[in-house]
Amino acid sequence: MIAWTGRIAAAVRSAVKASARTVTVWRERRRPPIAVVIVDEEPGRPAPRTLHVLMRAGEPAVGWLVCPCGCGDVISLRLSGQRSPRWYLRRAAGPATLVPSVWRKAGCYSHFILRDGRVHWC
Repeated sequence: MIAWTGRIAAAVRSAVKASARTVTVWRERRRPPIAVVIVDEEPGRPAPRTLHVLMRAGEPAVGWLVCPCGCGDVISLRLSGQRSPRWYLRRAAGPATLVPSVWRKAGCYSHFILRDGRVHWC
């Protein structure tokens, strides 16, 4: 009897997680894409849904982004150099694509992929 109720509880949890993912995907599709803005210095407070990119020698060096989860933290991304972690900006204008995924190890612990300006939660 107990094993049977455990299976039902697991099925309910799985259904709730699937519906939450569907709602998140639907909300993200309705939002404007995250755009790239080239800056000359670190912004005091980056604009929401904007990846601010500092260029050095014509190459993207550092990027700043307000966390898309809504916590309001500013995420700093290294876009050049040999040290890890490092992200690659696939487009320098228009919608942003970052490789690999952004996984915050502190704060809100968000984990997402930014592809063509859209946030895809992991």
